[in-house]
Formats: sequence, C-alpha cells, structure tokens
Amino acid sequence: MKPHQLLTTSILTIALLVPLMVTLTSCLSDSPSAQPTATNHNSPEPATPTPSFSNSPSAKPTATNDSSPEPATPTPSLSDREILEILYDATGGPHWTHTGWLDDRLPLSYWHGISTNPQGRVTHIQLSNNNLTGTIPPELGNLSELQSISLNYNQLTGPVAPELGNLSQLRRLYLLSNQLTGPIPPELGNLSQLGTLSLQSNQLTGPIPPELGNLSLLTGLSLDNNQLTGPIPPTFGKLSQLVQLSLQSNQLTGPIPPALGNLSNLVVLTLHHNELTGTIPPEIGNLSRLRTLSLHLNKLTGPIPSELRHLRHLTTLELSSNKLAGPIPRELDNLTNLTTLNLSSNELSGPISPQVGNLYQLDGLYLHDNELTGPIPPELGNLTNLKNLYLNNNQLTGPIPPELGKLSELQILYLNSNQLTGTIPHNLTELRLEALTFNDNSGLCAPTNEPFPQWLITISDSAGPSCPTDP
Repeated sequence: MKPHQLLTTSILTIALLVPLMVTLTSCLSDSPSAQPTATNHNSPEPATPTPSFSNSPSAKPTATNDSSPEPATPTPSLSDREILEILYDATGGPHWTHTGWLDDRLPLSYWHGISTNPQGRVTHIQLSNNNLTGTIPPELGNLSELQSISLNYNQLTGPVAPELGNLSQLRRLYLLSNQLTGPIPPELGNLSQLGTLSLQSNQLTGPIPPELGNLSLLTGLSLDNNQLTGPIPPTFGKLSQLVQLSLQSNQLTGPIPPALGNLSNLVVLTLHHNELTGTIPPEIGNLSRLRTLSLHLNKLTGPIPSELRHLRHLTTLELSSNKLAGPIPRELDNLTNLTTLNLSSNELSGPISPQVGNLYQLDGLYLHDNELTGPIPPELGNLTNLKNLYLNNNQLTGPIPPELGKLSELQILYLNSNQLTGTIPHNLTELRLEALTFNDNSGLCAPTNEPFPQWLITISDSAGPSCPTDP
C-alpha cells in the first residue's frame, strides 16, 4: 500500500473510533456503580460546589451535597386562636357554663369572654364563674397582647403556670377562688405592667417570692387564704403604688417588715390569722392613708406603738388575739374616724382612757380578755353609734356608769368576769339589747323591781344575778 493510502486509512479509523469512545464514556458515567471521576476543567459540566464554612460563631455550615435537605424552617408560633383552643381543651370546655367557642366562622371577639384589639389579637380573657376544670395551660404565656386574665371562681387545679410571667402587657391577673396548688412562680415578678394580682382562696404553698417586689405598678396584691409559709418579703417595701396588701389566713412567720412603712399609698393592710412574731413596727404609723389595719390572730408581742396615732384616716384597727402588753396608748384617742377598735385577747393592762369617749364614730369597742383595771369611764356614754361593747374578762372595778343608758344603738353589752359592784342602772331598760352579761363580778346585780325583770326577759342572751333586795 502506498504511503498516501495508509495515511488516509488511519485518519478514517480515528474518525470512526472517537464517537464510539465518547459514547462508551458517557454510558460508563451514567452507571450506578461508576466511581466519580476527577473534575476536568475542560468538561462542559459545572463542578460540584465545595461546602463553605464561615468563621463566625453564629454561622451554620451549608450542606455537603446537593441532595441534603435545607435547614428546617422553625415551627411558626401558635396563633391566638390555637392557644384558645388549647385552653378550651385543657379546662373542660364542653362542660363550661357559657361556651360559644371553636366556631371558625366567627372572629375571636365573638367567643364568650374574649376581647381583641383591632388587629384581632386577644387582649382580655374573662371566664370567671364558668365551671372551668383542669389546669392552666402554659401556652397562655404566648398571648403576647394579653392585658387581663380573669379565671376566678372556677375549679382549676394544678400549678400557676410560670409561663404567665412572659405576658409583658398583662395588667390584671385574677385566679382567686380555685383549687390551685404548688408555689407562686417567681416569674410573675417579670410582669412589669401588672396592676392587680389576685391569687387568694386557693391551696398555694411555699414562700412568697421576693421577686413580686419588682412589680412597681402594682396597686392590689391579694394572696390571702392559702397555705403560704415563710416570711413577708421586705422587698414589698418597694411597691410604692400599692393600695391593698392582703396576706391574711396563711401560715406566714417572722416579723412584720418595717419596710412596709414605705407604702405611702396603702389603704388596706390585712396580715391577720398567720403566725407572725415580734413587735408592731412603729413605721406602720407612716401609712397616712391607711383605713384598715388587721393584725389579729398572730403572735405579736410588745406594746401598741403610739405612732399609730398618725393613722387619722383609720376606720378599722384589729389587734386582737396576740400577746401585746402594756397600757392602751392614750394617743389612739386621736383616731376619730375609727368605727371598729378591737384590742381584745391580749395582755394589756392599766385603765381605759376617758378619751376613748371622743371616738364618736365607733360602732364596736372590744377590750375583753385583757388585764385592764380601774372604772368604766362615764365618757363611753358619748359613743352614740356604739352597737357592741365588750368589757368582759378584765379586772375592772366600781359601778356601771348610768351614762351607758344613752347608748341608744347598743345591742350587746358584756360586763361579766370583772370586779364590778353595785346595781345595774335602771335607765339601761331604755336600750334594746340582744345580749347583757354581768355575772362573775364582785357584787354587781340586777334590780328586782319592775320594769327591770320584765326587760331582762326580752334579752335573748342575758346572764347575771338579781340583787337580794331592791335598794
């Protein structure tokens, strides 16, 4: 074969083999078992991108191959409607007294007890006295526009959800008169807009969280009628807007914090029926707006502080059933707005001040079960609004002043168990008493001439001897 023929044949052979090789290579690369070849810069196919990583601590690595799933999108937060549905299911919604919930055709504002803002967000839940049972779901803490919760007078059980402390717009939280148990969550101290916190009449236990002292806008705090223990937090002295502080009927111990004297707006302070000890802080006398002071049924000791004379708006002073000692401060006679003065069941001594007769608004004077001495002041006859006068179980002496016959509103007069003497004045027959006891004295007796015996018969609760002879 000639040289030029050989060259022509070689070129034709190469031309035929190249397409065949390309086809064969393509088939091999499509085979499942084929191993990936190295990246060829002359290849028309783009190179597989290399995963990139950032040095930023918050950066997340990208996927290492194209078939990896994208990072999961965070689950969207529950809608207000979904949260209310959870509340309905958790609290026995089908058995509520009033329902009308779960209708998707209606806006939430048409659901019973629900109010919303113009954007449709829930702002108020009012389901008091609606036969709710079960527990408070923690999801309520996600209702970020909620301003008030009222679940009073139901049968809710379980704890107060700590998640309620997330409700940054909450102004009123009413959970009273349920069967809630467990501690008060410290997280409630985060509710910076809260004005009223009512958790009374449940079965809450444990100490009162000091964090509640952070609620600077709070005007009403009611934790009474639970089973709370431990001290009253001194941090409560920071609650400068507080008008009512009700902690009675718990098992609180320790002293009354003097810091409570900083609560210049306080009108009602009820700490009774606990196990508080120590003395009554003189700083309580700084509460110039106070109208009710109830400290009875504790274990308080020491004297009644004379600083209480500054409480000129006080209408109720209840210090009974403690271990208070010493005389009744004469300065209490300045409290001319008092309607109730109860110092009974203590260890008070000394005389009853005649200036008590200046407390013209009194309808109840309770000084029984002390160690008081001296006579009954005739000035008590000035208390023309008085309905109840308890002087029994003391060491009072002398006769009954006839001025008591001027107490036209008097219903109960207890004089028994003293050292009183003489005859009960005849002008007492002008009173319409329901109770008169004068037994166990040193010679006090009732006249036997009419109309006294007949008048005694009209008194449903009377006890005392008749005089042997009518003077």
